[in-house]
Amino acid sequence: MNEVRPDPTRAAPALGRRSAVTGALPVALLAAVLALALATSSASAQATCVRRGPNGTLLRTGHCAFLPQVLRDASPRPVGIPGAWIDVSVGGDSERPLTCGLRRGGFVECFSLVERRPVPRVPSGEYRQISVGGELACALGRSGSAACWHLGARGEGEMEIPVPGEDMMLVRAGHNHACALHVGGAISCWDLLGDPFDAPSGSGFSGLVSGTTFSCAIRSDGGVECWGLYVPTPPAGAFRTIAAGTSRACGIRYDGTLACWKLAVIGDLPPPPGTFTHISMGVDDACGLRSDGALLCWNELWIAEVHAPGSRIERLSHGGRSDGWKSSTCAILSGGELV
Repeated sequence: MNEVRPDPTRAAPALGRRSAVTGALPVALLAAVLALALATSSASAQATCVRRGPNGTLLRTGHCAFLPQVLRDASPRPVGIPGAWIDVSVGGDSERPLTCGLRRGGFVECFSLVERRPVPRVPSGEYRQISVGGELACALGRSGSAACWHLGARGEGEMEIPVPGEDMMLVRAGHNHACALHVGGAISCWDLLGDPFDAPSGSGFSGLVSGTTFSCAIRSDGGVECWGLYVPTPPAGAFRTIAAGTSRACGIRYDGTLACWKLAVIGDLPPPPGTFTHISMGVDDACGLRSDGALLCWNELWIAEVHAPGSRIERLSHGGRSDGWKSSTCAILSGGELV
């Protein structure tokens, strides 16, 4: 996770219908969303999937049913959503994954790839970072304050959530809470009502992420600290980036290798070998970009190698449940294209 430095002052606008500046969601966007949800390659080759055996041994190749359909082809033909994008986040619960992105200029657009529709009610104004959780989403304004909204039954912003604090560099939404990293490295958290939520004391943190009932951040020494309710215990060692899912978290160490940790009552999510540059987690699975450019996705039973789009991936976001339909994987490429 990259730190975001405060921009010139401007208050984060309140939740409301899209302003006249941003306009209604264009027909072209809806068409692109539908195309992306249905897109598959004409190539007959399939992604390489290997089933895990006892103690993490790899048994055999098989069908990549847990992957989103668009990722199952060995050479997928990514369909981009028009325009240039600066951030993307896939979230929502396991039944309704929701994707929100920031266009260049900072305007919010959200859409459901599962239900194949745009989400019309999002905050107006200009933002520089966005995060979608389970029951809420948040966007960081240019002034260092944030706007958060409760996701309704169809993922629409039904209620604005009051957000305490300013001087934020990063905001992350979990299932029913959100946290912010402030200038100086202090962290604050709040719940769906805007009331204080568990947060660590002190400063010097970076790399903030939020899961279902917990959040984690990287301390100044590179170690990971997690807090909240039902908190997975992180391993020792220094990490340069971390990601959180429902009951698990993973991180990339400084040598590029992956480590994952979990609650004691759920199954392991052993990471694949190799060195990685990006990682993102869904409800019960994860996807990571390997140093050689290969995109790998895995859950408790399978490891799949997916051929990523040809351009360099700058940002990667994965969310939903790994049943092949209720999950989404999005990336922003080096030219700003969202695929």
